[in-house]
Amino acid sequence: MLGIAALVIFALSETLLRSPAVNSRLATLTMEKRAGDRHPMMLVIGTRFLLPVAMMVGVYIYLRGHNLPGGGFVAGLIFAIAYLMQYMASGYVWSYDRQRYEHHALIGWGVLIASLAGVGAWFGGLPFLTSGYDYVHLWPLEEFELATAAIFDLGVFLCVLGAILLSLASLSRMALRTGETVNLAPFDIDPSADATTKGVR
Repeated sequence: MLGIAALVIFALSETLLRSPAVNSRLATLTMEKRAGDRHPMMLVIGTRFLLPVAMMVGVYIYLRGHNLPGGGFVAGLIFAIAYLMQYMASGYVWSYDRQRYEHHALIGWGVLIASLAGVGAWFGGLPFLTSGYDYVHLWPLEEFELATAAIFDLGVFLCVLGAILLSLASLSRMALRTGETVNLAPFDIDPSADATTKGVR
């Protein structure tokens, strides 16, 4: 459902951005100037540090979710928040230029993996989405239970992450139509604060 909601948001934003009336309306909006430093250095550095930490927490929540609260849905939210912090700190364009995978692809792969995880039980003569499990030991971790439901949760994780990022990207693209200049560097000075125009487009 999250994937469908994200695709609806994307479709609506694409339709609105193609409308001359909407574009002219967005161009008339002005963003209130709050500071010359559009991407504060401390915020950028802090979010860079928190990105791998948040991802490690997400992986832990993903693995423990089969016996305790957590799983692919919560892990997807944690990863999405980690990426959202990069958007907030360095801006949409800077973050989007470093994106390696399309958001649509994440949603598609998530739905496909989750579906295949459910269908796989049929080959064992079991009902749809029946889960099996075993205990594994991975150094340096202790022995833990790993269920085939983890494959289904992987699909949920990808779908949640792709849906949130696609929704964020769709709304951010509309915000860019307000005419606000975009800084190319992760943290630099708003060109309106001085006479230079370097580092903007």
